[in-house]
This record gives sequence, structure tokens and C-alpha cells, in this order.
Amino acid sequence: MSYRALFVFVEGNDDRRFFDVVCAPMIRSDVSVEIYEWASSPTHRTAKLLAALPHIAAKPGNEVGFLFLADANGCACPSARKERLRERFPNLPEDHIIVVMRMIEGWYLAGLDAGACETLGCAELRETDTVDKSGFEAAFREPVTIDLKERVLAHFNAHVACQKNASFAYLLRRMTASPLVGP
Repeated sequence: MSYRALFVFVEGNDDRRFFDVVCAPMIRSDVSVEIYEWASSPTHRTAKLLAALPHIAAKPGNEVGFLFLADANGCACPSARKERLRERFPNLPEDHIIVVMRMIEGWYLAGLDAGACETLGCAELRETDTVDKSGFEAAFREPVTIDLKERVLAHFNAHVACQKNASFAYLLRRMTASPLVGP
């Protein structure tokens, strides 16, 4: 029996919510999406799962891929963040790492066009590559809650997001290159 899965390693709840709403619908319906919150898990547990993935993928008939998402966390560029992650997880292939510039909140804001910003009462930003949590909160007239983040995602437009955030555009290019993504 074949197994088709895309494992997505995310930092936390906001990343999981984003991937569930924006990215998971792009995955083929016959592919299982397995989301794993790595930042709150012990390093050895994440490393063990990373080590197991090539063995799962090697079984005949299996189609298994994975992405490892991480905020820039103060690193000046994606390659510096990738290097820090590889020090922590030596068996993590660099080409599977997607560095979110600067934080996931930038991706949330990137997908809002002028109409969505007006509806949500937030500032429209031309680019969101440098947005962090405080920048995200400052963009809104109301306190940021999970409900607000869900409303932002309800208005999310991936095409707009690709124009406003280079790291989101990179994620989409990587996803669409995968045979696990598609109609």
C-alpha cells in the first residue's frame, strides 16, 4: 500500500493556522498533510522524525516530502538562519528549509489587498518582509486576537502575498514544484 504525505514542520500555532488555511488546500487530495510543531518539541524528538523521513520515503510506492518552516529570528539573511538550524538538526537538508522573513505575521499581512485592509481596519503595506509581531499588531486598530488572525486568513490572497513578501513567494514556488501539490 502506498503512502503519500507532505510533512510540514512549523514553529507554532500561528504557523500551523496559516499553513492549514492557506497552503494545505493546495495539496493534492490524495496526500496526507502532517503538520508538526517543532519549536515546542524536544530537539531529539524533531531530529528523530527528520531522520525517519528518508526511510519512509524510500519504501516502494511512497511519495513523501517535507518542508521545514522557521522565522528568521534575528538572522540577517535566510542562509544564516539555515546554518543555525542545521547546527541544531544536522540531518535537516538545507534545501527543505523555508525561512519566513521576518516572522509569520508578515505572511499574514502580505495576503491582504486594499479592500481587505479596509474591511479589517488595518494599514495596507506595500511589502511585509520586515514585519515582526509588533509591526503586525501596530497595523491594526483593534487588539490582535486569534479571531482577528482567522479573519485575516479569510481574506488572504496568495497572488497579492507573493507580490508583497519574497519568502512567501519562495514557499509557493517550492510547493508548486512538488508532485504532491496540484489539482
